[in-house]
Amino acid sequence: MLVRKSQFRTEWALLLGCLLTLGSVIAIALVDERQGLEIRERERLATQARVINDNLGRQLEATSRALTSIRDDVPFWLRQKDGMAEASRQLRAFTDAMPGVRSMLILDAQGTVLAASRPVLMGQNFSQRDYFQQVLRQPDVDTLYVAPPFTTSLGIWAINLVRMIPGPKGEFAGLVSATLDPDEFKIVLDSVRYAPDMWTAMAHGDGLQFVMVPEHAGQPGKNVARPGTFFSRHMAEGQVSDVMTGTVYATGEYRMMAQHTVQPAALHMNKPLVVAVARDMEAIFAEWRRDVWRQGGLFLLLLLIAVPGLHLLQRRRRAAAQAEQAAALALRAKNAELEAVNAQLTAQSELLQSLAFVDGLTGVANRRRFDEMLEVEWRRCRRESQPLSLLMIDIDYFKAFNDCYGHQAGDVCLRAVATCLREAPGRAPDLLARYGGEEFVYLLPETDGAGAQAKAASLCRAVTALAIPHERSACGPCVTVSIGLAVAWPGTGFSAQDLLAAADAALYSAKSAGRNRIAGPSAVALSEGGSV
Repeated sequence: MLVRKSQFRTEWALLLGCLLTLGSVIAIALVDERQGLEIRERERLATQARVINDNLGRQLEATSRALTSIRDDVPFWLRQKDGMAEASRQLRAFTDAMPGVRSMLILDAQGTVLAASRPVLMGQNFSQRDYFQQVLRQPDVDTLYVAPPFTTSLGIWAINLVRMIPGPKGEFAGLVSATLDPDEFKIVLDSVRYAPDMWTAMAHGDGLQFVMVPEHAGQPGKNVARPGTFFSRHMAEGQVSDVMTGTVYATGEYRMMAQHTVQPAALHMNKPLVVAVARDMEAIFAEWRRDVWRQGGLFLLLLLIAVPGLHLLQRRRRAAAQAEQAAALALRAKNAELEAVNAQLTAQSELLQSLAFVDGLTGVANRRRFDEMLEVEWRRCRRESQPLSLLMIDIDYFKAFNDCYGHQAGDVCLRAVATCLREAPGRAPDLLARYGGEEFVYLLPETDGAGAQAKAASLCRAVTALAIPHERSACGPCVTVSIGLAVAWPGTGFSAQDLLAAADAALYSAKSAGRNRIAGPSAVALSEGGSV
């Protein structure tokens, strides 16, 4: 009896020790998972902010070059009889060529418009505008002046980029101005959003909010340069980029925000632009919290089963130790056998499922899987009134590749391209499938034309970056792809096959136009009151 009591105490100690160890492992794993998730999200937001910075930097540089070119031509135009008319034509040509610029002006030293890309602005006087006064107070021929956002005479909330026109002695003789189009900036900001809770914004270096995507009421013109705000802390630290967590002053939300100062050194900007990319903290850790509840619930269930179970087991063992021991051994053996059988059946089921829906050569989804998911997503997007985009992808001159390098090399090429397309950044609902031969399809639920166009462009670049040699391609020295793009708002009277046919037709257009390009989007259906 003494031996049995000692054995029982040992069992309790082991059980509690195991539960404590398991609980500690679960807790440590959850803490590590949360920290890793936070680190990854910080890096991802910072990367998206850098992407915006790179894009805006290129636009600012292009606009600056245009302003400098115009400024250099002003003396010539002033000497000509109809020089300002020619200047206006040149300004219109520049604005037509640069989607990010809404209008361009040449002002004399008194602020009167001498030439304009929009005739309605001719002769107006803007000497009281802040962008004119900035240059007048601090004239510098090398400075690119970035004016705070303001409402233009045409009723547009915009930012002006300005270059000074020097006189014969270097004095202030006027300026050339480019009004930036906020809609183009919204497209850039929207292109980096990868989660529904995510928003992006851009502010002037003085703190006035310029644009936010998606739009929030009251944000344009809001001054975020308040003490203690993310913006003020970012500017005070003097760092180009940073990531902060807390309550956002502009919206009152608890978020993680990456900020990046846009101020290319070569432009000598008097004020920077600051871009922000933010996600809701609740949304970032939503799945992690569900995992905590799941694992916590399983641990609690284990605790509720183990403790009473051991107590009951010990009571029964006191009455019939040998019989219960034999029954326990038999039960454990049976359970082990059933678990082994179940594991084998599960593995076989998973293998069969994989074989049924996966292309054997490339490892991506096969035609059968694509056909099934196309119908599923078509019905879902129709219910939820969401767009559905489809990319039809074809490897350029693949038959010539096979003829040149052989079919084994062709298989290697197919697998490499499929892997590249599959590993491109995307969302969980997106589906890549091999459609047949050298053709692939990419199904993009809840994606409009702009998003599909951006996705197609990134895929083209990714495949080209593989640099797979193709000496018989008319498109270049390496393997490229052509993409046909179609977008639909599923509605009554149209089917998923219409979308597929539109993507195929777009692909045909891309190949007819010379390959290594994107054709589309092609609208195949309209939802009630909406458009593609």
